[in-house]
Amino acid sequence: MLSLNTWGLPIAFSGHDQTERFSKIPEMINSENADIICLQECFSSKLRKVISEELLSTYCHKYSNENRRVYGIIKMDNQGGLITLSRYPIIQEWFFPFTLNRDYNMIERLGKKGVLISHVDIDGHPILVVNTHLYSGNNVKAEKMRMKQIRFIHDKLREIQKLHPYNVVMAGDLNITHPLVLNINPKVSKSITYDYIINGIGFEDPIKELRQDLFTIDPKKINTQVRRMVANKFLTIA
Repeated sequence: MLSLNTWGLPIAFSGHDQTERFSKIPEMINSENADIICLQECFSSKLRKVISEELLSTYCHKYSNENRRVYGIIKMDNQGGLITLSRYPIIQEWFFPFTLNRDYNMIERLGKKGVLISHVDIDGHPILVVNTHLYSGNNVKAEKMRMKQIRFIHDKLREIQKLHPYNVVMAGDLNITHPLVLNINPKVSKSITYDYIINGIGFEDPIKELRQDLFTIDPKKINTQVRRMVANKFLTIA
């Protein structure tokens, strides 16, 4: 199983060669030979076009490459930047956008992120795959927003599991601090969202130790929280 934040933003920023990056993403994904793929930040219509041309013939999907326009100019997707692909049949899929309120910053409002839940049939063994991208930020407000979002996901899962009582696998860009990071950098804050995922919902974290190769940034140089690390994208099974 592969989870990847593609950084497929609708606008190119300085230092980000989107043409080169986007062309390499399908090649990288194919090289991993994953059975299930959860992608985040597929906002860009250019990236989604590349994904459609290079990946959709290989993987099952319920993905529709439709656009919405922001301010009548910027092309964005309709699923909060989320795409789930599978070598196994995707029987059904549900996208639930997070409930927006005045506390959301402008970037989060424009992204209209949420949770994508897919019913995947693995040789007669159905599972639910949760793909999501939680609120970003290193402050107390951001952590509270993530907590609201994960509770929202929990509510939607309970609704779906009434008719589809299957095991659940979750992947995504959770933007939370893994508790083992506290052993490396005491300046980071404990994540209440992580505690709720494990103790409130009942997911199991397969990350038992943090190796250096799990990080995409140096955890010792972060003064608040570690935002970007592979350990944030852990797969969990209920």
